[in-house]
Amino acid sequence: LAEVGIQLTLNIVDNATWNSDRAAGNLALTGMTWNALYPDGDFQMYNYFYSKNSVNRGVFYDNPAYDALLDKGRASTDEKERAELYKEADKILTFDDYACIPLYYPQSQFIAKSYVKNFTVGNLIYHFWNADIDAQAAAKEQK
Repeated sequence: LAEVGIQLTLNIVDNATWNSDRAAGNLALTGMTWNALYPDGDFQMYNYFYSKNSVNRGVFYDNPAYDALLDKGRASTDEKERAELYKEADKILTFDDYACIPLYYPQSQFIAKSYVKNFTVGNLIYHFWNADIDAQAAAKEQK
């Protein structure tokens, strides 16, 4: 990083210290992870970076243009329009202001034995409520 003019000192702390420092706004840069609860950018973009929410999340981001795009996106019922609004807001967040720099987006893969029936994955969540095991098929496979 020094080669491109970025001076960085890592300060490794326990979780309680990190949470306290983050909540107080004492961190110039930090890493965070979260998983999407459903396939819509609003959850992370609004809960973490909308100016009225960002202080509660220890982010302290405030950009009226970003907020306006999210307000429009949240009010729209047109999926194409919403996608464009959130795409534009994401550009402000990640390319213009560098308030958030996504490092990766994990992909999930699921494998189930042939005797596991009705197991579904939807909205990025495991759904076990209809899952069942065909006991006869399981017994045959395990022999």
